[in-house]
Amino acid sequence: MSVSYCKQILPRERDKKKLARSMVENYGGQHPYLRQYFAPGHLERTMAFKLTSLVKTNVGSADEVRPSGLPSQSPYSFRNESSNNLSKLDSLVALANHHADHYLYEKAEALYLHALRGYEKVLAPNSLPILDTKNNLGTLYAQQSRSSEADLMYSSSLRGKLEIIGTEHPSTLMTMHNFAGFYAHEGKVEEAEVLYHTALSGKLKVFGPKHLSTLNTMNDLGILYRYKGDFMQAEKFYSLALKGEIETLGKGHIFTLETLNNLGSLYRAQGRWKKGLKMHKQALRGRETTLGPSDMCTIDTVSNLAAIYYAMAKTGKASKLYERAFRAYKDKLGTGHLKTQQAEFRWRVSTHDAGRNAGSILFRFFSWCSFVENTLYYA
Repeated sequence: MSVSYCKQILPRERDKKKLARSMVENYGGQHPYLRQYFAPGHLERTMAFKLTSLVKTNVGSADEVRPSGLPSQSPYSFRNESSNNLSKLDSLVALANHHADHYLYEKAEALYLHALRGYEKVLAPNSLPILDTKNNLGTLYAQQSRSSEADLMYSSSLRGKLEIIGTEHPSTLMTMHNFAGFYAHEGKVEEAEVLYHTALSGKLKVFGPKHLSTLNTMNDLGILYRYKGDFMQAEKFYSLALKGEIETLGKGHIFTLETLNNLGSLYRAQGRWKKGLKMHKQALRGRETTLGPSDMCTIDTVSNLAAIYYAMAKTGKASKLYERAFRAYKDKLGTGHLKTQQAEFRWRVSTHDAGRNAGSILFRFFSWCSFVENTLYYA
């Protein structure tokens, strides 16, 4: 997985497929790349501090002149155009991060673009703040399924970092990981695999095997190989990630529980019911304790556990869990959401099949559908 090969794949013509699903993993509103470097809660404290600083020093009344690049409806105004110094531009980026983390995409984009233009005026081309802001814009665009724009920003950021600071700089590794995730969700598995492995190799050298950033890349490689259908490799990387997360973060940490759930889903897709049952049970207990019984991640695990019970012909247990999932999805997401509809269908089917022979046509059909779904979909 050489650096030269990484550079070769950057300018390739992109297809027009939409993102398969959102880039954002729902960990308190954090972007995936922030997961690599911040413990839960640290990001919000950092953003709150920088936001307060920005409001005190940069933002004036609504009647003051707005800088070029911000839309007229933006609530942010600035005292003068000469305030494009680095500290204030850094504060703009911090505020943009805050907006992006709370899904205020238009505000975040306007601030990122304004900061980018400011950096380009006062810094040399391909300076790190410029490249990092392009990385942030890539993530922002990917979240909105603006694939071509995300591709352009990630390509520009990664190419510049490879040339200026090299492969093993933490910032390069961050962008490489993000770009790999983007490729994975675009269905470009080969490109994603190259970038993930190059990022992992660098992180092992720079951070070591138990750093959260390294473990995150291992987990994402497991997801990629599951999607690819290489279950042996998927299990290898999930297991490496899980071992490191337990040692580094503990059994109850949200990232450990995520990997447990991923590994359980992998075993379920393979028909290894007992191992999958064990993993999902552990993940459910942990998520109920850490996140609460009604959190969406918890309910997803409830649904996963129900699927295993159903596949094992324990339809009574499956029915109760599917009912719980259905009612929770209905309360949180509404009756029209796909998850709600799927959970209701599965609850009614499992209730109907309770006590029936596991070899019934309906049971075999439903089990086959569940197997195909969990083989093709990775989450």
